[in-house]
Amino acid sequence: MGSLGKFWPSMSDYQEAVQTPSFCFSDSELSKGDPVMNNLGLPRPICGTFASVYEFTSSDGRWAIKCFLRNIPDQHDRYAKISAHLSTCEMPYFMTFEYQPKGIRVAGNWYPIVKMDWIEGCALNQFIERNVSNTNAMQDLEQRWLVLLEDLKSVMVGHGDLQHGNVLVSDDGSLRLIDYDGMWVPKLKGQQSHETGHPDYQSPLRTAKDFDANIDGFAGDLIHIAIRALIKQPELWQKYDNGDNLLFRRQDYTDTGGSTLIGELQKLGDDEIQAKLPGIIKACGGKSKGWGRRAKPKPAPAPAPAPKPVAKAPVKSMKPKLRPHSPAPAPKPVLRKPLKPKPHPQPKPKPVFKQAVATAPPPSPADLQATLWSPSAARTRAKATARSQPAAPLGTGTWLDDHVAVAVAAPLAKRSPRAVRAPRAPRAPRSGSSRGLLGYLRIII
Repeated sequence: MGSLGKFWPSMSDYQEAVQTPSFCFSDSELSKGDPVMNNLGLPRPICGTFASVYEFTSSDGRWAIKCFLRNIPDQHDRYAKISAHLSTCEMPYFMTFEYQPKGIRVAGNWYPIVKMDWIEGCALNQFIERNVSNTNAMQDLEQRWLVLLEDLKSVMVGHGDLQHGNVLVSDDGSLRLIDYDGMWVPKLKGQQSHETGHPDYQSPLRTAKDFDANIDGFAGDLIHIAIRALIKQPELWQKYDNGDNLLFRRQDYTDTGGSTLIGELQKLGDDEIQAKLPGIIKACGGKSKGWGRRAKPKPAPAPAPAPKPVAKAPVKSMKPKLRPHSPAPAPKPVLRKPLKPKPHPQPKPKPVFKQAVATAPPPSPADLQATLWSPSAARTRAKATARSQPAAPLGTGTWLDDHVAVAVAAPLAKRSPRAVRAPRAPRAPRSGSSRGLLGYLRIII
C-alpha cells in the first residue's frame, strides 16, 4: 500500500493536497491535470461516508479520483479481483477503473486512490425529481431498472450498495453504477463485507456476514417498488422525499406495522407492489433468508405422532411422619420466702407548749404617782392591770384616772389575752418638758 503515515488523511487533508497535482499524484495524467473548483476557488469534493471524490480534467481526458477516508487492509486484493471479474462481463453498467496503491501523497506519505473515467449523468433521485410527473420517462426507468437487476444476476455480481447516489442516469436514459468498494464477485466468496450499504436502502438486520450474490435483492426490490408507486401516485414524492432517499426511510423498516408509507403502498392495489412488498416486510423481520428474495411457501408440517405414555415411578409421599405425643412435664413449684409484716410507723407525739402567764404585784402609791408624770408608763401599767385583774368601777379614783383607765381598757378588751410582760421600772419625774406634755395630754382628753 505504499509508505503509510501514522494517521489516515481526512477530507481537509485531501482538499489541501489535490491543489498541487504535480506534487501529490504519482500518475502522469493526473499530475498534469487540474481539479474542478467550486465558487470559492477550492477543489470541489463529492463527499461520501468512506471516501471523497474529486473531478480532474486535462488534455488527455476527464477522471474521477476517489480518495479513501479509512484504511482497509485487503482493499488492494479486493479491487484486483473485482477488476478481473468485471473485465470478463462486458456490461455497460460498469466503468473502467484503476486501483493505485501509491496514488496520492499527503504530508509526505503515500495513500491509495481509485482512478476511473468521469461519466456525465445525474443521480437517480435527481432524475426522478425532474421526471416524476412524466409517466413515459418513469415507465422507461422502471424497465431499465428491471433489466439491470437481471443482468447483475446473470454475471454473478452483487453491487452491495444500490442507492440513488451510486446509480447515475445519463442523458439518453441509460444507467451506470459507481462505487465498487462493497461489490461481491465469485472470487470473494466466503469473505465478509466491509460495509452494509445506505441505511435507507438496506434491511436493519443486514450484517457484514450477508455477503453473497443475493445482497442486492432487498435494495433492488425496494427501488422498483418506489418507482412503480410514483408512476401510480406521483404525489408520494412530495410527501416522503427528504433529499437522501427514495420514499422509504429507516423507520419504515424498524416498524413496518406502524409505517404510513407501507400502509399507503398496500392501498394502491398494484400487483407488482403487492408481490414484492411482503418480501420487504419479511426481510426486515428476519423471517426469511436473503435480502428481499421471495420466500417459497413451506409445506404444511406433518402431524406429530402422539406421544407414548411414559410410566412414572410411584411418587413417595412427602407428608411428614407424625410421632406419638408425649405429655409435657409438670412445672416445678417455685418456693418463695414468707414476707415479714413491716411495723406501721406510729406518729410521734407533738410537744405541748404551755404559755406562762406572768403575774404582776399590785401597784404601789409611788408607782401611781410616777404614772401621772409618765403617760406611756401609765398606759403600760394599765394594760397589765386590765389583763390580770378585773376592771375597777369608774369613780374610784380621780377623774384623770378614770379617763385613762377607760382609754386603755377599751382596745385591750378587743384583743385576745396573752402573756403580760413585766412592768418597766418607773421613770423619774421630768421637768418642764414633762409638764408641757401632761398639759397637752389633758387638752386631748
